[in-house]
Amino acid sequence: MPKNLPENFSIHQRCINKQSVWQKKWPLLENQQGLTKNIIESMSLHKDLPPIVALDTFVGNVDRSLPNIFYDGKNNHFYGIDQAAVFGKNLARLANDRIKELLDEGYFKTCDSQIINGLRVYKKTLVELLEINMPLMIVQSMQELLLHLGSDPLINDDFSRMHFQAKIINDNYYSLLELVLLLDQI
Repeated sequence: MPKNLPENFSIHQRCINKQSVWQKKWPLLENQQGLTKNIIESMSLHKDLPPIVALDTFVGNVDRSLPNIFYDGKNNHFYGIDQAAVFGKNLARLANDRIKELLDEGYFKTCDSQIINGLRVYKKTLVELLEINMPLMIVQSMQELLLHLGSDPLINDDFSRMHFQAKIINDNYYSLLELVLLLDQI
């Protein structure tokens, strides 16, 4: 990681999982979920970070912890790695909640242009992802991949898990549409 990042740097959009050992040991509060003020400020520190955060919001990736961010110091680029925790949570709904709270607090009226620019790139990336990825297309692609990998719907629970993920994908899509409109208020 670059040496100039603040100690509290994080682009990890966390989500409460009541059954998690982590939640029991280090409880996460409602307002610490999703796109927090710290994440908004952290993603503004480098041009590669807002698109990574937007992709995580789009696919519901709740595991962008520091080990899942690769920094190439030679070329000055960040890369998000490990997408194993996608399509399980509606991070866009949580982002809506956090953005509404920050709007109500007047936060965006006082933050610097670097943060606003990071949010603009974040929103632009979300819009681009929404334009090319409809929920039905995503679900169909996942089903085709399972069939290609040889999963049998009669003996494999991947297909039943996909029904859950399809609901998340659909819900997340409509929350993303709301999020884009909310970001227009900044």
